[in-house]
Amino acid sequence: MNPTARIFHGARRGLAILAGVVVFTLIVVLGGVFLRAQMEQDRLDAQASISGWHNQLTQKKDDLENIARHIAEYDALKQKGVVGRAEREAWVEQFVAAKEALGPIPGRFTYSLAPPVAMGTDPQAVEGAAPPPDAALMHDLAFEIEGLHEEELLRLIRDFRSKAKGQFRVERCQLESPLPTGMSAKCVLRFFTLPDDAHIVPPGAQ
Repeated sequence: MNPTARIFHGARRGLAILAGVVVFTLIVVLGGVFLRAQMEQDRLDAQASISGWHNQLTQKKDDLENIARHIAEYDALKQKGVVGRAEREAWVEQFVAAKEALGPIPGRFTYSLAPPVAMGTDPQAVEGAAPPPDAALMHDLAFEIEGLHEEELLRLIRDFRSKAKGQFRVERCQLESPLPTGMSAKCVLRFFTLPDDAHIVPPGAQ
């Protein structure tokens, strides 16, 4: 055995130990890198989950606030008579009372409350047809009165608006025969109501 072989033969155990140390060191280093990467990924995943939960909580909070706001609006509409059962009999009584509050009117006074029709339809085109049960409804209160002045007509409508449990608009009003003793007026007041359980589809929705 030559001297070089004897040297390697004597150092074989030390070299094997050194090789083992190098391999172990590489395993530890690579394991540390992998563990660090895994921990970073876990941190990012946890951060993403927390961010997602935060967004969900924010959305739920916004939804609750939106619901609360719409409940308040719904209650306000119900108090005004827009939502719920139409107070048709009361409207007639309140209108007659508002007219009588004007005092004696020398001319003729007639009124009629037409059957309700679905909102957006022509009352004459659907005359006699029952509207869908969950439809928003229109109610036309027509009246003709003679022998009153313009300010009395305005006072009549204003007084009726303050008393009626419901929302209406002056759909049309025709004034004729202006005389010193007054004029004749043919008007239509249109009420709007919405049933409690109606499902209204917004415009443009499918």
